[in-house]
Amino acid sequence: MARYYTQLECGCLISCDGGGGLMSVCGTYDEESGCQIPSPECKVDKYLEEHEMIGGCCKICDPQGYEVEKEYWDKHPETEV
Repeated sequence: MARYYTQLECGCLISCDGGGGLMSVCGTYDEESGCQIPSPECKVDKYLEEHEMIGGCCKICDPQGYEVEKEYWDKHPETEV
């Protein structure tokens, strides 16, 4: 299965195909903490907020699949993990 990536304005790559995928965060690497410090201009959080997913289906990229999954989880809330 191929995975398609979108390059955001900030340079980060992100995939919205339901399989997770590469999500690099632009910014600087802090050697002391061993963590990546995101740039204030990073667009990943905004993208993830807009591309909400349920059951691997994105409400923007796969609206039909999203509605099917939403309907299922609305009917079966006790099985949600």
